Amino acid sequence: MYNELQKIQDIELNILKEIDRICSECGIKYFLSSGTLLGAVRHHGFIPWDDDIDIMLTRSDYERFIKEIPKKLPEHLKLLHFSVGNTEDDQNLLIKIIDTRYPCKRYSYSEVNTCVWIDVFALDAVPDNVFFRQAFFFRLNITTALRSFKRWENYDENYKSKSKLKQILITLNRKCKFSKLINIDKILRRQDKILKDVGKYKHKNVMNYMGEYKYKETFPEKWLGTGKRVPFEKCNFLIPTNSHGYLSVLYGDYMKYPPVEQQVCKHGLYLYKQIN
Repeated sequence: MYNELQKIQDIELNILKEIDRICSECGIKYFLSSGTLLGAVRHHGFIPWDDDIDIMLTRSDYERFIKEIPKKLPEHLKLLHFSVGNTEDDQNLLIKIIDTRYPCKRYSYSEVNTCVWIDVFALDAVPDNVFFRQAFFFRLNITTALRSFKRWENYDENYKSKSKLKQILITLNRKCKFSKLINIDKILRRQDKILKDVGKYKHKNVMNYMGEYKYKETFPEKWLGTGKRVPFEKCNFLIPTNSHGYLSVLYGDYMKYPPVEQQVCKHGLYLYKQIN
């Protein structure tokens, strides 16, 4: 039976096919990442309960992606990124490619109106030098804390599931409105500059700081290699040359299925009626 999740997956797959086509035309190299890469390796398609698609690019290709991809997108697809004045209520550093024909609501931490999308992440350098690396992480942590504090304005009653400390801080913020003093656009631009500037340091490793796993998603840049195409839902998309190393870092024994209670959609998407 064709259900809501399968419909969302089909929409996302069609977005990915367009991105794959355009990236090939422009000579921009992307790679499937995180759960999407795991799905490609373990299921030759989506993880059955997954409701999103993630891809990653080196910082240089990421910047080209922002400049060149919007010019070639079909009318129904749109690139969202704070640097081009396009974002959602849930502002973030990463790129989203949305299909404007399919509005939806997500319930990940609060209700957000959006359209079905795929996520596009940058891979940024991790300095080899210990001093530079720790200074880099410190600056990121400060800006990330400010961003998180600002996001607490949007929490609904789901915040009751957070830690006691977070519950107290969220409650105080609701009463005193401290987060109103934070300019999220300035914070995002500052954090974006920190991530771009770190590329000048000597490095062997890269990380996806924008993703769910942050520092954990750190691995040798050489693992990307030239990439290789593998089957994904009867199509073929690029994955890192050393996908085994990457997936092992993130998931350990990645071929082992998680417990049944963890086999759930993480965004909680609900489709509205299609816009023709």
